This record gives sequence, structure tokens and C-alpha cells, in this order.
Amino acid sequence: MLKLIKKLLDFNALFIAIVITIFIAVLSFAKIDRVIPQQFLSEDKLFHLIAYFFLTISWLHAYHKNKLFINNTRSVIICCLIYGTVIELLQGLLTSYRTPSYLDILANSIGVVIAYLGFCFFKKKQFF
Repeated sequence: MLKLIKKLLDFNALFIAIVITIFIAVLSFAKIDRVIPQQFLSEDKLFHLIAYFFLTISWLHAYHKNKLFINNTRSVIICCLIYGTVIELLQGLLTSYRTPSYLDILANSIGVVIAYLGFCFFKKKQFF
């Protein structure tokens, strides 16, 4: 059963990464105050960290079997950092109900770094 799950994840890894990327974009431009209760809005930075953690993990997993993984690793990390920054800037430019925040960019970046460190740790332990 675990082998089947692993095969499905490997086969669908790129699809999952794309879906997570689109999901983050949609949530980034949605009016959240109507969807999420006010008490959870104070945990916004934690949500950013978790979202970008999963974004980075999904893209790293999608590319980790590639022969040029080291170059892809750098590209994935840089792209995730740029993606988080661009999304934050576009929130201020394209919406009147969302504002860009340097703290959000910092939380996104911390999520990316934690995902990278965790991925490297588990890759060395041969869990992937």
C-alpha cells in the first residue's frame, strides 16, 4: 500500500505543486475576512509560513529525482521566494482590500527556508 501511495505521489508531484501554487494565489487575492473568522486573522503570519512551507516542499518533491537536482533546488528556492514577494506586492496593486506587508514576505521566506532544511534532512535520511 505504501509503495502504491509513493508511486502516485511521484507521478502526480508536479500536478500537486501546480495546484498548491494556484491555491496560494487564489487565497492571496480573496477577501479573507468574510471566509475566516476574525480570531484567526491574528495568526496570519503562521498561515503564510505554512503555505510557503508546503509550496516549497511540493516543488522540491516534484524535482528531486531530476539529474540536475542541485540546480533545480536553487531554482525552486529562488522561485518560491520571488513568488511570495510578487504576490505580496500585487496584493497592494491589484486589490483595495489587501495590503502588502514586509512581515508577510518574511514569514513566506521563513517557510521556504524551513521547507528546504527539512527536505535536505529527510533526503539525507533516505525517506524520499
